[in-house]
Amino acid sequence: NFQVAQGLLDRAKVLNVFRGTSVTRIARNGLDPTSGRPTYTLTAKDEATGVASDRAYDLVFIAAPLDSNAKRPLLSLEGLGDSAPSAADLAIPYHRTVASFFSEAPDPQAFGLEPGTSCPGTVLFLDTADVLNSIGEHGPVSGTEEPTAWKLFSQDVPSREIVDKFFPGQAPTSTCDWHAYPDYMDASQRSRVIPFAVDGDGLFYCNAMESVASCMEVVAVGAKNCVLLAEHYVHGTSELTDASPEAVAQAL
Repeated sequence: NFQVAQGLLDRAKVLNVFRGTSVTRIARNGLDPTSGRPTYTLTAKDEATGVASDRAYDLVFIAAPLDSNAKRPLLSLEGLGDSAPSAADLAIPYHRTVASFFSEAPDPQAFGLEPGTSCPGTVLFLDTADVLNSIGEHGPVSGTEEPTAWKLFSQDVPSREIVDKFFPGQAPTSTCDWHAYPDYMDASQRSRVIPFAVDGDGLFYCNAMESVASCMEVVAVGAKNCVLLAEHYVHGTSELTDASPEAVAQAL
């Protein structure tokens, strides 16, 4: 997935990409005398040295999920006004997902099939007490006839017993353990709707859509929405849009 983001950055000819840094604070400043719009100061910490630095921007896009279950402190939002949400208001809980990748297909007998039978491309585990979520076949992003890989999604690192059952004689070629998806809630359970336009001006939250659906494609749609909102904001045509929580709730 990182190759998609890298390709977009290259295609957009982004001049400054600060790698190995984490943004810890976004502060809204006063109005710029020329544009009449607020500016924003971002505080970022260099992960290698621990040194923090500030930079000012006209527009800010938060393009990462705000996870209330994350171990690191939430991003600090300052000076947005009493009516704007805090980072805690934007954050929702994400749950742990472990992705284990295998080079060979799973054993069909693990699914009650005859030996030598082709396994389904997608297998879902519906027992909520089961640590497993799914097994799926994945082809190369190049679209060529290269060998496929198989991904096991689970709620914990799969035990040797589980691996031997579904992928006998194999070990994962790689494993990714992270908070991948949010805990979904229906409308009656949600105490708020997560907005794209955080403060009604130049601060946007691209991952707002993840409260109802989460995948790369959904986040891309959310990012495009934020760019369109920013375009109207910069050109003074915001009356053509409605990014209020009420409008989002109605659309959902």
